[in-house]
Amino acid sequence: MRWSRIMWNRVGFCVFLVGLLSVPNVASAELYRWVFDQSVYQVDPGATVDVSVYLEEAIEAGDTPIFDSSQGDGLGSIGLAVYWNDAPPSDPAKVLNDSDVSENPAFDFVDTAAALADHAELNELILFNDPVYGVEDPTDTFRVLAGTFTFTAGSVAGEETLIRATDLDPGQDDTLDSLGNVALDSLIAEATATVNVVPEPGSLVLVLTGALGGLALLYRRAHRASRP
Repeated sequence: MRWSRIMWNRVGFCVFLVGLLSVPNVASAELYRWVFDQSVYQVDPGATVDVSVYLEEAIEAGDTPIFDSSQGDGLGSIGLAVYWNDAPPSDPAKVLNDSDVSENPAFDFVDTAAALADHAELNELILFNDPVYGVEDPTDTFRVLAGTFTFTAGSVAGEETLIRATDLDPGQDDTLDSLGNVALDSLIAEATATVNVVPEPGSLVLVLTGALGGLALLYRRAHRASRP
């Protein structure tokens, strides 16, 4: 009985070791974050602009990058939300329709692509395709396109809308490696950018014309006052 118990303990320990070795090494030095393709988007009143969001993995020496096709497992799913209500102006830029949310075609199934009252959601995953890997950047990072959100600007020139990329559903694992062993959700830092409404060219000309006219008037008054 004692010998049998020892043998079972050894078998259990071996199974435990195999389980540990099968899970990819996600070192604490790795940094995951959402990244916008621009920090500021300039758009005319009422016009649209495409906002692309990437998931970035930064690597340091000794780390095993998930997004590297030569050694990592790749991604099996991505889930994110983009908000525009953190500090909204009077007429914020918004994603108006579900069709304004576009996935990364490397994923072969879209579970969620929705435009809601204050944010847009996207959740995509692989079913039959190969894992999704990142494109390496010279700064020791890999980036995977999460998706593209088409924003429609507000009507008020000069207003600025803060947009924020974050986890789709806190508490639920929807961004996973292709084996389902590593949940990245809680490791991903948020990102922010702004959508700025600029005056239309015609309006800008009127503003400049008015400003020049005012300067000319001030010059004439000053010139007259300087006469003896």
